[in-house]
Amino acid sequence: NDIKGVCWVYVTPVVNISSIKINSSEIYMLTGKSRQLTVRVRPATNTDSYGWYSTDTGIVTVNDDGVITTVGPGTADVVCESTANGVSSTCTVHALGLSRSYITLEQYDSYWLDVLGTDTDDRIVWRSTISSSGQVIARKAGTTTVTAVTHNKTMTCTVRVTNIPK
Repeated sequence: NDIKGVCWVYVTPVVNISSIKINSSEIYMLTGKSRQLTVRVRPATNTDSYGWYSTDTGIVTVNDDGVITTVGPGTADVVCESTANGVSSTCTVHALGLSRSYITLEQYDSYWLDVLGTDTDDRIVWRSTISSSGQVIARKAGTTTVTAVTHNKTMTCTVRVTNIPK
């Protein structure tokens, strides 16, 4: 029997990723928001792959496409890492939120609001009847909104003040 076969084998060289760079190294987002991160890999033509992960999924989650979602206030890192040799890049995510979004106080009581996800030296601008340190003082009965602004992100807390019971 004179049956013959021919098989061509092409060997593709392994080309690992040598560098990964996320498009942002540090970002500030409000809690509950999503954003797309992208990466630049070198060499652009490679046989490697990469994956994403969060250092704290209680603060920020990330999917396989690099879409991050802030789920709770605080600070965590999102990392993109190559599969073959562990080359990575990190983006620090600050998920901003107020310690409370609604409070009820009796007249003349006070309460301290905190902006979570910030560093101690970050500048916070408070608006309404509140001190520069975040102290709300209930002056008279009614409802108002306290606003905190930092890193061009605005957060609010509704404050309801009731009269002192007689």
